[in-house]
Amino acid sequence: QWSYKLADCLNLEAEILAITGQASRAADHLDRGRRLIDQLLARDPANRRWLGLRTIFQMQLALLEPSASPRAEQLLAEARATLEKLVATEPQDRLAAQRLMKVLRSEAHLSLEAGRGDAATTINRAVVIADRFLQEARGNDRMLSGIALCYIAAGRVAAAEGRRDAADGFWKRAAGLLAARVATSNDWCLVD
Repeated sequence: QWSYKLADCLNLEAEILAITGQASRAADHLDRGRRLIDQLLARDPANRRWLGLRTIFQMQLALLEPSASPRAEQLLAEARATLEKLVATEPQDRLAAQRLMKVLRSEAHLSLEAGRGDAATTINRAVVIADRFLQEARGNDRMLSGIALCYIAAGRVAAAEGRRDAADGFWKRAAGLLAARVATSNDWCLVD
């Protein structure tokens, strides 16, 4: 249990380090945390909790890579494959679905930057998940932030494809979603 908690703490600290521009230290923390999780997974490769945290390390490491690097794409593809399996075996696992939405959003961003034509397909998969979360009408500020970021990314993809009305629609959905909460929240994810 302590190994998992330490890995989770390393992940949280890495997120703060990355946000404050300390990418090298963040990568070191993520590598240490991922090694701890890999040791745990060697004992129990089907542990959903440990697999989920491993995908976070993969996502975070991918985001520290230069845009559209092969390593970033590989890390995200591995995380997506793991999360798709977790969601397929447990469709009600909201955390796995939320992480899958984030990975898909990140993959769409990389695809858009690389000029590949699959960004719209990828972001549309993330939007389906976001819409499902909104229909369930359950979620905290962090989840709403993730949904809004998904809509913003979908707007960017639509704008890049010349679909200005669709882009505006996605951006308005994001703004509408956040409007009521942002005035009363101090959650940095939501305010950002």
